[in-house]
Amino acid sequence: MAIEGLFWCDASADNISHIDNNHNQDVVVSGLNSPVQIDIDVQNKKIYWADHRLIQRSDLDGKNVETVLDTDNIPEPNLFPFYFGVVVDTDNGVLYCSDAYNDRILVADLDGMNATAVWSGVNGGGFGGQRYMAIDPENEFVYWCVGRIAGGGDYSIRRMDYKGRHPTVVMSGSSWGDFNAIHLDVENQIMYWSNRTLGRIEASGIDGDTVDVVVSGLANPGGITVDNDCNMVYWSDQTENTISRYSLIQQDTEVIVSGTNSPNGIFGSLSCRRCQRQ
Repeated sequence: MAIEGLFWCDASADNISHIDNNHNQDVVVSGLNSPVQIDIDVQNKKIYWADHRLIQRSDLDGKNVETVLDTDNIPEPNLFPFYFGVVVDTDNGVLYCSDAYNDRILVADLDGMNATAVWSGVNGGGFGGQRYMAIDPENEFVYWCVGRIAGGGDYSIRRMDYKGRHPTVVMSGSSWGDFNAIHLDVENQIMYWSNRTLGRIEASGIDGDTVDVVVSGLANPGGITVDNDCNMVYWSDQTENTISRYSLIQQDTEVIVSGTNSPNGIFGSLSCRRCQRQ
């Protein structure tokens, strides 16, 4: 099953929004705190999002909102979790989420049961820590971005296997800038990320080799996703309040949504005229 249209988190508007292939926009879920990353369980038709103190989910139309993780059903320390990223592993019936303040990655059943810390600690905790996430189902790896915080640590992209073993720094160093959000093109084994410091969308192999600049001159790129069928890269910009896409074939950029409110994580794609003509 394919997901029609594009979903995104409007962090400052406190909602999840959607645009369909006819460019009709609507608010799917409202009244949130400040949603950051979004992922969709395509098989079970559920949207998941990280909203600071909560991991929540709903149906694709925004109905049946449920809190999956909060402070009560996670292992200690649980007084002040700061959920920044979430990604769904439908094949194994689990989700992974980043708890930035407590400097750890949690894994839980899709309904939030049996939450455990599968990895913890490089930056000592704080709001800059673990961020956006992605999974590589073929190789059974979890990837995530790490932000620098006061007291130590560099920006980095890290990975581990599904059990939290073999943690590896894929890319690291202040010279690379701020790794914000990440997307894995598993089919082609390419890793994409947004770089807020340098204002770019960048890409490399999934092992971090041979870095290429995909798009430059951006204000504040946030969430990122890739449509392999149309060879399009999508990203949100939290300063311009837009969502744009870039054609890897035609090498041109198109703004598809404007007037948003600090858009963050995005999921899905829109049909394009080039694909329709093929």
